Amino acid sequence: MKFIFTIIFYLLISVFIYSESICKVLPINKKQSSGVYVRQGDEVTISVSGKWSLWDKYSLADGKGHDYKANDLGNWGALLGKIGAGKVFYIGNGITISSQNEGVLYLFPNKDKYLIENQSGELSVTITGGTPIEDFKNELTSSMRKFVFNPKDGLLSTNILVNSGDFIQIYAMGYWNMWDGVYPEVSAEGHDFLANGEPWGKLYGSIGSSYGESLEYFPIGEKTSYTAANSGILSLYPFISNYVAVKNGELEIYISGGSEALEEQIASIDKEVQKYSEQMILNKLNAFRAACGLNAFTIDDRLSNSAIGHAKYMVKNNVFTREQDINNPFFTGVTLEERLKAVGYEGRVREMFCMSDLTADAVELFINSIYHRTRLMDPLMSTFGYGCYKSGDSTIHTFNYGYSEESGDVSSDWTFIAYPEDGAVNINYSWNGIENPDPFPSGTVKPLGALATILFKEQISKVEKAMIADADNVLIDCFVISPQTDINEKKINAVSLVPKIPLKANSTFLVNVEVKLGSTDEVQSFSWSFTTKK
Repeated sequence: MKFIFTIIFYLLISVFIYSESICKVLPINKKQSSGVYVRQGDEVTISVSGKWSLWDKYSLADGKGHDYKANDLGNWGALLGKIGAGKVFYIGNGITISSQNEGVLYLFPNKDKYLIENQSGELSVTITGGTPIEDFKNELTSSMRKFVFNPKDGLLSTNILVNSGDFIQIYAMGYWNMWDGVYPEVSAEGHDFLANGEPWGKLYGSIGSSYGESLEYFPIGEKTSYTAANSGILSLYPFISNYVAVKNGELEIYISGGSEALEEQIASIDKEVQKYSEQMILNKLNAFRAACGLNAFTIDDRLSNSAIGHAKYMVKNNVFTREQDINNPFFTGVTLEERLKAVGYEGRVREMFCMSDLTADAVELFINSIYHRTRLMDPLMSTFGYGCYKSGDSTIHTFNYGYSEESGDVSSDWTFIAYPEDGAVNINYSWNGIENPDPFPSGTVKPLGALATILFKEQISKVEKAMIADADNVLIDCFVISPQTDINEKKINAVSLVPKIPLKANSTFLVNVEVKLGSTDEVQSFSWSFTTKK
């Protein structure tokens, strides 16, 4: 009897250690979960049977794929695998590996750049080793907090307080899609193409305010271990950048580390993050003002309070407007003047607002544009207030700029202000050309080149010449926007030159503008140069 129990015991241990899973893999454009989680160092044996075809014009083939090579990974239709964020590897009809990565084992056909059409068949895959995903999830649930994240919500605020130096671990399981019906579902690692250098739709983390304004952010994907540099509330979001998305699916998120945030802690953190972001914005704006030879902005808390209120009103009511409706929640004043009066401010103010996931990008949107850049070049502006609010998929940044009669010496003796300044380096060579209102004719192909702007104190009566040339004196074809040519009739007293295609990187360009100013017939010439970034 003892002998029989010993055999049964070893059989059970053997089954536990060498778990076997069977799954079906279809010939579709999707990395399909095997149902097995693999840890680094696990030995996994994959056996393949069955046949499939990625196109009905070809006969069914086994795991080695159709009889022609698609790429370095093997034939078209060969079975491939990927563990978590690791490299894709060839499986064919079978393989034994010692995993160098940790994550879900995904299986899929080698389609390369070719379409899959009228496919048929399936492969049956037997996996020995690893841990069944449901068992692994149960392990996580016993020691970690669990969340379900639908990307349609835009932002998942976990209400977890993370202090500077805290170590957190995050796992993400499941599928989601950033453009439903167009792209295949993907894991938390995101789609197979980049948006501003990152996989579109990759799961990201943010430490900052309770509504997602960030002190720091970091990529997560399916799994990450991270040590926080700042204290704040942990939020999660898909990396979308500034692209339109039609999202679907959901992820199961497991998190360890940090603690449940109390209401008073949240209020304190939100205020600290607001001040941090305000200072960061101020530094960027003042760097721009210094390059223009202008006075620096100073913060006026009243302008910031008004900006925060209007940003929150717009996000919560899903509007993008200068005027508020008294019947809507979070109302702070119909007009800008009313909102300023409510916070005790009197005086001339210019209000700007924009949508951007990242705070730093909000400033760049204004600096790298035509109308908003010239507004920021105004010598009479002296004070500044900033507010941001984020909810779901919407983030709005509001900027208030206060004027004074005279802003230092610059306001009284300036004649012109140019940006980029003469001799500037590391200038962006392209611009997406997006601004509201659109300064360009309908049908303009974008992106465009980096714009050059010159603002005058004395009224422009005529633009005689406006050009950008490269170091070989070859002229660059440009849009020229002035009070006489602006299709939106803004009547801003400036000349902006926008190359019709992106400029060459790491290259120097010469700008020359010749104008008549005021009532004189004298033609005045202004020239300067800048160099694009590498």
